[in-house]
Amino acid sequence: MFSFLIGLGAGVAVLLNGPSVRRGIARAVLQGGDALAVAGREARKYSAKMKEDFEDAFAEAKFERERSAAQQHGMSELAAQVAQLRADIASLHPQSDARVH
Repeated sequence: MFSFLIGLGAGVAVLLNGPSVRRGIARAVLQGGDALAVAGREARKYSAKMKEDFEDAFAEAKFERERSAAQQHGMSELAAQVAQLRADIASLHPQSDARVH
């Protein structure tokens, strides 16, 4: 009930003070709109920066994962090459045990 009386009183004040109150309300609405526009621009800037930071972090994580996979692949390839070299070296040396007996 109290809020109804406040609203009724505000309505009566607006009607009695007509043009000056309308100008004040219009000025307040315009200033509020300007403030909201500025806040919206700042929110867009902030969210764009957050998005860029997230994309950078994602790209770094992807790079690290790919580098780790490449290192693992390189190590297994290197191990295969060492095994092949050992086999080649072993085939070049004559079997000393077979000639001794």
